[in-house]
Amino acid sequence: MKRIALLALLTVAATVGPAQAMLKPGNAKPAHAPQVFTGAASGIKQTAATLQGSVNPRGLATTYRFDYGKTTTYGLSTPIASAGSGTTAKSVSAQITGLAPGTTYHFRLEATNSAGTTLGKDAHFRTLPRLTIAAKPGRIVFGASTTIRGHLQSETGAGKSIELQANPYPYSGFVTVATTTTDSLGRYAFTGQRPTVITRYRTTTTKAPSATSGTVTVGVRIRLTRTASDTTPAKGQKVTFSGFACPAHVGDLLSLQRHSSTGKWVTVGRTHLVQAAASPTCSNRSSYNVTVAVSKNGTFRTVAAHDADHLAGISARIAIKVH
Repeated sequence: MKRIALLALLTVAATVGPAQAMLKPGNAKPAHAPQVFTGAASGIKQTAATLQGSVNPRGLATTYRFDYGKTTTYGLSTPIASAGSGTTAKSVSAQITGLAPGTTYHFRLEATNSAGTTLGKDAHFRTLPRLTIAAKPGRIVFGASTTIRGHLQSETGAGKSIELQANPYPYSGFVTVATTTTDSLGRYAFTGQRPTVITRYRTTTTKAPSATSGTVTVGVRIRLTRTASDTTPAKGQKVTFSGFACPAHVGDLLSLQRHSSTGKWVTVGRTHLVQAAASPTCSNRSSYNVTVAVSKNGTFRTVAAHDADHLAGISARIAIKVH
């Protein structure tokens, strides 16, 4: 009987011993914090970019995010995302927006699992510079001037050479018409620009980093003068309105308009422009004469029809008082 009991104890010991040895902490597989690699930025634009990298979760559920900012203290982070729980490196990315144009940004990849957090190395990129453009005034009368101005938005925007390019009607292509340099704040201005027809403008940097502005259009109105044969006619008397259009638009419609009590301009007479002799201020001009009977006080103007290369010409107003 004692011999049977002893055999039973030996059997139990042989069965339990190895299992207990397997459960000893020294034999358990250790957990590891994730491995991370900070990659490069891609899709870099003026205010956005995509940050890239890779994460190896090392068998544990892992999350990641990118830290970014204008210095290595960062200050901003992308939303936390899952990198899974695999055992090999996985490519990860995140898009960031709202960045400043022409500015250097630092970033790094950060990943966390139950074993710890790993920070990737710092990397950096620079957003594309932005070149703005505006024309003031945006519409001028033939012979008048406008100013094209803007701002090179970049960390290094001061003292940069900027070209002004013009593409006049019929818009066959941009050509450089002037060059200037940005001030200490990256601002530029081209004064005294006198387009003779409707013209599109843009600006561009002459050296890297390259930047090209959008396009702004300056409208050019026909310059239209007017006179009246009598500004104080008798009731029902005919009055002749005449003047010149520069540049000449021979054959185009010329309308005589009266300001109505409702505030609208009403056409009361029409004619067509005819060629006229040159003057010291206009080498190529046309003229008009239109006669109407005036029965009551009113304010008049003349309007030369627009065409592809010029906006409509509008004369100064003239008051007629009937006696």
